[in-house]
Amino acid sequence: MRWRILAAAVASLVLAYSASHWLGSRTERPPQRRARPRRPAFSTLREPARRALAAAQRQCTQRVAALVAADARVLVDSVPTSLPALAGGEVLLSFFTHRSRVFRFVQRGREVYELPPLRRDLVAALVAVTRDEIEHGVLGGSHQALFDKLARAYAVLLAPAERFISRATRLSFAVNGLLRALPLHALLRQRDGRREFVGARWAVSYMPCLAWRGAPRAPDRAQVVAPAYGNAGQTATMLEGAMVEVRAIAPHFADNTFRQGTNVNAADVQRALSDPHAVVHYLGHGLSDVDDPKSQTALVLGGGAEVGVAELVRRGRLRAPLVVLASCDGAYAARFRDGTRRVVATNLAEALLAAGAGAAVASSWAVKDKQSARTMRIFYRHLRALGPAAAMQRAYAHQIARIKPPHPRFWGAYAIYGAARWR
Repeated sequence: MRWRILAAAVASLVLAYSASHWLGSRTERPPQRRARPRRPAFSTLREPARRALAAAQRQCTQRVAALVAADARVLVDSVPTSLPALAGGEVLLSFFTHRSRVFRFVQRGREVYELPPLRRDLVAALVAVTRDEIEHGVLGGSHQALFDKLARAYAVLLAPAERFISRATRLSFAVNGLLRALPLHALLRQRDGRREFVGARWAVSYMPCLAWRGAPRAPDRAQVVAPAYGNAGQTATMLEGAMVEVRAIAPHFADNTFRQGTNVNAADVQRALSDPHAVVHYLGHGLSDVDDPKSQTALVLGGGAEVGVAELVRRGRLRAPLVVLASCDGAYAARFRDGTRRVVATNLAEALLAAGAGAAVASSWAVKDKQSARTMRIFYRHLRALGPAAAMQRAYAHQIARIKPPHPRFWGAYAIYGAARWR
């Protein structure tokens, strides 16, 4: 009898355990988060990625050496041996073309992560068709075809980094090769059923050749350089938009210096660019000849004379914390028309950074004077308080809200190159 009672008790326990186990396996349980494998750090990237970084740094060194003559007594530090830790809310995305691949890296804080590389021919085709549509596409209508291209470019280039950048406030891009010609701030991000431009969502800056210097101090004065092109001694006659820009600068700085007319020479430009406490607003023309890779990157002075950036470097290091090139094509990098691709070796913005300027504002294509004036008015209103990148973000957002539909050709020409913020 006792044996039967004991056997029944054991059987009931087994049955109860089996039932509870079966019910538990059917019960809704929270998904178990699997620990993500640690991404490789900057110093332990796999060999092809390390070769890509080394090739990009060699390319940068060669470009700077071509820009600055061997006898120039200037230390150019455009290629750091390592990257410093980034400030909170800041993310650096690097795109380096090496052989048949475009390698992509994301830096947040001191950690560097590698994203899957892309095929070079795929990226080249994407850049060519998108850039050509922005600069030369037919205007009119809803521009839906252009917006689809911008969304496609974001999906290919930036969407894989979404988990790193979604909570960031500032994005910096380090690029080489044909990607220098693509305005990444004009790409369209699709999120939760709506679209937003990268430049309106984040404060964006570009770091040519991985140029990374400490943030400069906020300027406390402005130097406006406005050459006139005509006969010697002729009084400068600025365009209406240029006059609006000058009026927008004056209220935000206690001390303003104006140099204008046909007598503006290389010494005037040198003095302005060597001032470590001034934002330099240049209302003249710049040269970066896309058809002749041997032509020098230069500023056009009063009366049409030219001075190369290398010549300015020989006169002394450029120390201006910010240079605003309020002219066309200061950051022009490549031309894609009629099946041809022509790349500028070093554009004016890159040359000024290599020569010592803390940051530059420059346009990637031709811009009308009134469009430029609207952008600069908002930019200068926020510059001292927010820094270059965040001030340009405000200008983008203002223009995007005003222009219907918001074609990037009319609001995205200017961008920040170099330092994104003040110290």
